Amino acid sequence: MKRFKLILVILLAASLVSFPSQSVVSTPHEYATKLRLFEEFVKGQMEKDKIPGLTIGFTKDKYTWVKGFGYADLENKVPASANSHYRLASVTKTFTGTAILQLVERGKMKLDEEIQTYVPYYPKQQWPVTVRQLLVHTGGGQPVQALVQSMFLPAKWWRGSPSIRSRTSRA
Repeated sequence: MKRFKLILVILLAASLVSFPSQSVVSTPHEYATKLRLFEEFVKGQMEKDKIPGLTIGFTKDKYTWVKGFGYADLENKVPASANSHYRLASVTKTFTGTAILQLVERGKMKLDEEIQTYVPYYPKQQWPVTVRQLLVHTGGGQPVQALVQSMFLPAKWWRGSPSIRSRTSRA
């Protein structure tokens, strides 16, 4: 559980930072001691939780700090850097959903508004697409029946299905 919390904190911090092209911006004297202590903490946690590598950073006012620790590619011993890329899979869906629901709680968004209210360049569909639908992954693509058919039945059984044909013929 502690490892999950550390990874969550690191990913959250990383998602809030815009990374520069260099690995570490020169450290102002006021941050030097805190950064050294933070680096020691990160290295200790990585060893304790057996985390092979990560990149972390922050931005405060006009100061940006980013650093890689360990390996970006353990198998090939490629060191992590400020520019390392990591596969996050669906981890960021939680962050996005939480942020949107916080905006809803504050009255800044409505779940049942069409997405174009907040993303005007999102192409209009022949059916309304709401924020709620996007959050629960029902905002587009194949209808549920066609999706289930395509996932669980061999193609020869569902090819030509009326539910898929009617959906694709709308375009």
